[in-house]
Amino acid sequence: MILSDRDIRRALEAGDISIAPFDETNIQPASYDLHLDRHFLVFDTQKNSVIDPKKPVDNMMRAIEITEDEPFVLHPGQFALALILEKTGF
Repeated sequence: MILSDRDIRRALEAGDISIAPFDETNIQPASYDLHLDRHFLVFDTQKNSVIDPKKPVDNMMRAIEITEDEPFVLHPGQFALALILEKTGF
């Protein structure tokens, strides 16, 4: 579902969605800007070539934690999972 900025505001007021902490300046015409945390899991392509959803992924990812002044670079063909700082819900 895609919500316009007005729909996002209405859904927040009605309690249909939640974003905490909420900042009005993060609303865009058809989205809300979320902020990435500093913790990432990156698929280790040196040890693995494919992700089989039927097998455990415990050793397929490597954890990366960046500092405030350090960028995270996702190169072409890489896959990463990240946390967001906001808590969102329905």
